Amino acid sequence: MNIQINENYKLTSDAHNVIINRKNKKKEGSTNTEDTYSAIAFYPNLEQACNGVIDKEIKLFEAISIEELVAHVTAVKEDIIGAIKEYGGKLK
Repeated sequence: MNIQINENYKLTSDAHNVIINRKNKKKEGSTNTEDTYSAIAFYPNLEQACNGVIDKEIKLFEAISIEELVAHVTAVKEDIIGAIKEYGGKLK
């Protein structure tokens, strides 16, 4: 599994886990043009991993109102749904 959720997160898997990977910030002056990711959390299934992405986005987002936070969470959920639908289409 290799599902790009949004610009910052992707989900991968191994034999036992679904893994949340976060994009690393590029170092200034780096000649490496490819994005790199680091595993930041491990979950037993896809549903829990998706909830983990939402939880991490909530904690990192600096909302100034509940409406702004709800809009951000809704956008993250739409990113997840779209990414999973796209990934599912690649299986056929």
